Amino acid sequence: EENFPMKAGKMTVKELLESQGVDYSFICVSGPWAKLFRTDIIKEYNIRLDTSVSLGEDRIFNIDYLMHCKTVSGLEKSLYIYLREDADSLFTRYNPNIYDIYKKIYGRECLLYDKNDVNSNSVKRLLTCHISRLMNAVGSAYKNHDVNKWKFLKN
Repeated sequence: EENFPMKAGKMTVKELLESQGVDYSFICVSGPWAKLFRTDIIKEYNIRLDTSVSLGEDRIFNIDYLMHCKTVSGLEKSLYIYLREDADSLFTRYNPNIYDIYKKIYGRECLLYDKNDVNSNSVKRLLTCHISRLMNAVGSAYKNHDVNKWKFLKN
C-alpha cells in the first residue's frame, strides 16, 4: 500500500517535476488515477492514449498533457490508494517490447523536463528512474531464461 498525497495548492509543472523525492514526482506523473484533467486541453491538443504500447500508455498521456500545462493543483490528502498485488499484472510479467516502451517514455520525459527547464538534481533523479526501469527489464528477461527475449539488449 502506497500513499502519496500531492502538495496542497497550485504549483507550476516545473515545481511538480522538481519536487523532492523520486517517488513523489513519479507518482504525480504516472497513471491517470487520482487525477482530474481539463478536457479543453485534451481536445485542443488532441492528446490520446498511445495504443502502440501495452504498458506506460497512461504515463505517456500524462506527460503529453503536462506539455501543455503551466500549472497543476493538488490536495494534501490522498483520496485514492493504489494497491499493486496481482502477480500477473503488466508490471510483473515479461514484455518483449519493454526496452522500446521505456525508451519512448524516457524520451517524452526528457522533452517535458527540457521544456520546463528543470534543475540538474531532478534530471539526475529522472535518469536514475530510467536506469532502474532498464535494470528491471533486464531482470525480467533473465528470470524468463529465454535467449530470444534478450533481443532488446542488442539495441
